[in-house]
Amino acid sequence: MRTSTFSGMRYFGTFIDDYSHFTRVYLLQNKSEVANKFADIVAFAETQTGNVVKAILCDNGGEYKSSEKTKLFLRRGIEQNFTPPYTPQLNGVAERMNRTLVECARCTLEQAKLPKTYWGEAVMTANFLRTQCPTRSIPFNHHTKPGLEGSWCWQTQNYLVVMLL
Repeated sequence: MRTSTFSGMRYFGTFIDDYSHFTRVYLLQNKSEVANKFADIVAFAETQTGNVVKAILCDNGGEYKSSEKTKLFLRRGIEQNFTPPYTPQLNGVAERMNRTLVECARCTLEQAKLPKTYWGEAVMTANFLRTQCPTRSIPFNHHTKPGLEGSWCWQTQNYLVVMLL
């Protein structure tokens, strides 16, 4: 994003489970932070599912080819796959998810008439709402009602009535 959030974040990283399409989004100040987030997401995925991460598909961006991330994957035995340059269609699930999140964030900000500096919160909210919608492949929502306690309306009109006596 061209505009930084209030906390100085300029990018967001999207991590998607290919089976369930469960998505985690992280706000980032620099693209170099992606390597640290990979370690977090691998630990999260393995703990939550009980399965071992075997392979990761990334686009050909330099932030995905850091030596730190490569060392992490070598230690864990995770295969790294990269799409060829200028072929976003080979990473279609992630590209479509990014588009969905950005479009939802833009519409939310426009509807609420908020400045662009809230884009990070809007993207995180879009992802939260998307992951809370039940699907056939996300098992943690199976037989449970989605928890929307943390969500709120972005724009409400409030009126203050002052009575003069």
